[in-house]
Amino acid sequence: MYDLLISMTSIAVIFFVGILCIWLAQKSGISEKLLFIIAGILLGTVHIGRHTLISLSLPLLSSLTLLALSILAFDSTAHLRLFDLDTFTTRTLRNASIVLLCTLLVTALVARALNAIPLLFALILASTLASTKLATPSKNRTGAYLYHEHHISCALALLLTALFVLLTNVRNTLIIDILPQLAPPLFSITIGVGTGVFLGIILFKLIQHANETPFAPLAITTSALLAYVLSENLGGSGIFAAATLGFFLANAPSRTQPLITSFENSAAKPLSIFLYVTCGIISTLLPLTPSFITRTLLLFVSMLATRLIFLALTEKRSVHELITTTLYAPIGPTTLVLTLALMSFPGMIYGIPHAPLIVQTALAFIVLSTTLQTLKPHENRTH
Repeated sequence: MYDLLISMTSIAVIFFVGILCIWLAQKSGISEKLLFIIAGILLGTVHIGRHTLISLSLPLLSSLTLLALSILAFDSTAHLRLFDLDTFTTRTLRNASIVLLCTLLVTALVARALNAIPLLFALILASTLASTKLATPSKNRTGAYLYHEHHISCALALLLTALFVLLTNVRNTLIIDILPQLAPPLFSITIGVGTGVFLGIILFKLIQHANETPFAPLAITTSALLAYVLSENLGGSGIFAAATLGFFLANAPSRTQPLITSFENSAAKPLSIFLYVTCGIISTLLPLTPSFITRTLLLFVSMLATRLIFLALTEKRSVHELITTTLYAPIGPTTLVLTLALMSFPGMIYGIPHAPLIVQTALAFIVLSTTLQTLKPHENRTH
């Protein structure tokens, strides 16, 4: 009971400090996310006696991370509406996918060389870093590209990370030995997709009979979480279940769209506060050795350089557009949630080898990317 009270007090402090950061950001024009991380770093260094000021129990952190993971998995596909595809959107999604996948592959190869880890675990690290910062819809080309890229990058980051983690159970390298071991991952994905479709049909039927949706955020949060945990309990992938649910509702008739929009607007800010302040707190544990700093900076620079090159190759852009677009990674909340999942689910969904290295590198990337984002000229179209 005492440990639970300490954890709940810590959460209250995190949200209170987050509200102060939002107020300070509005007054000063500094990025909210950077202030969240700085506040988290400061909170992580404050001690009361022999104990830290902020103390989150592992079960509570795992529960909150699971909730955030299910919500983001749903949201990552809830904006991919097939009915809204036109020539510009299709070309944007195609180019964004090419940039993201090529950057992911190159980053994985560089991470493997720098850290001497197997390629599969380097791919898990690279896919964790694949998501980009959220941008508001805009009529100009760069703003529209960043908006669509954010949603496709979040979906790819979540689904590819889940897929690579499932493949960690494949041990042999001979094709004749690998094929039988692919059955469990395929079964897990199938169960996840089936669960998402099943719950999507039920939720769609409920929405059809509702004239108003005052409890839309609660309905979406409950459905996303239910899809995740139900699939996991059935031996499936919770991420694929929640993502399938989001995609199903996104492509249902338009009555579901106000519900999704209401959910997104109400869930974004609390999630952002918790994730980025917690990121700052955990960042105080990073091993700031010369070796770690050098390897992280080299990987970070190589990722940005690769992204810059493929952005230039896929579409003609000005220098300002290239720099602005390049700096929008890896700063998305999906990277943070996947990082917390790797850290807080030991022996469970993400209890994998090399997880500490992946978590440390991802946290360092988030801090670096958030800092770089504040150094460029302020853009009104982003938030």
